[in-house]
Amino acid sequence: MNLVRDVLDNQIVDRNQTKMGKVDGIVFELRDGQPPRLLYLESGFRPSHTVCIQNSLMP
Repeated sequence: MNLVRDVLDNQIVDRNQTKMGKVDGIVFELRDGQPPRLLYLESGFRPSHTVCIQNSLMP
């Protein structure tokens, strides 16, 4: 999966298909000798508020 192409700037919807904004940022952890690890997605509902979409990404 190419996260930049497939996720960045795409619409986020909740389980009821309510629009929640678009993905504004993708944050990775860079680790020596290992592939990058996705930490969370950023989405700004309003310019002054950024939301971390993390609960559904991590077990």
